[in-house]
Amino acid sequence: MLRLKHLFLLMSLSAILLSCQKQPKPQPETNAIPAIKPTSVCILDGTALWKNPLQKKEKGSWLSSIRLGETVDLMEGTMVDSTDKNREYCQVGLSDGKTGWASSYGLVKNASAGAVKEETPVYQRPDLLTITDKKFKMLAIVAVTQTKEDLCEVTGEASSIKGWIRKDAILTSKEDLTVAVLASKIFKEDAKKTRNEQLNKIIAASPYPDSYFMEKFRLELVPEADLKEGEETSGADSTDQGGN
Repeated sequence: MLRLKHLFLLMSLSAILLSCQKQPKPQPETNAIPAIKPTSVCILDGTALWKNPLQKKEKGSWLSSIRLGETVDLMEGTMVDSTDKNREYCQVGLSDGKTGWASSYGLVKNASAGAVKEETPVYQRPDLLTITDKKFKMLAIVAVTQTKEDLCEVTGEASSIKGWIRKDAILTSKEDLTVAVLASKIFKEDAKKTRNEQLNKIIAASPYPDSYFMEKFRLELVPEADLKEGEETSGADSTDQGGN
């Protein structure tokens, strides 16, 4: 009887060992979602990308310029230049694969880029009761750092304005961002030209005719016939006034 019990125990142990050996090994996941790289947004047009910011005078240290509204990959390295007011530099990667060091002053870390679609007020906190006298104008490029309910925390160009604005006042598509930067540049460069001349230049130069801003600009254009009529009326008015 004792031998039968021993035999039964041996058979049970053998079955357990065999079942363990037959179990398939866990396979590595092949559809795992890759980690999202943190990004920074340039808020100072022309921010320099250096090979080594502590050796700026050396040939080949300057690598490129980062443009306003451009998004770059944020890498782990940081560096401080003690000879230049302890200016901080962070290591970043551009879309063309270049990597280097850029001044933290010209970037907003862990942010995404946006363009303001219309003039909008700035709030001190994510609360509509904290409205300030500051405003972002249409086409302003901002770096969005966080959202809370219907509001976004943003930093404007060159950190001139920081605060919260309504989320629905921001456009984030590449098309709208590109047109906003292009239009802002033309308005600044051609400040002495008429509004129609500025708008026609933007419309001709823009690679994205279906952008939200392009539709606004086309609606703002004054037809040439109306412009001529306005000039004639203005001329007649000035003549009449001169005769009095």
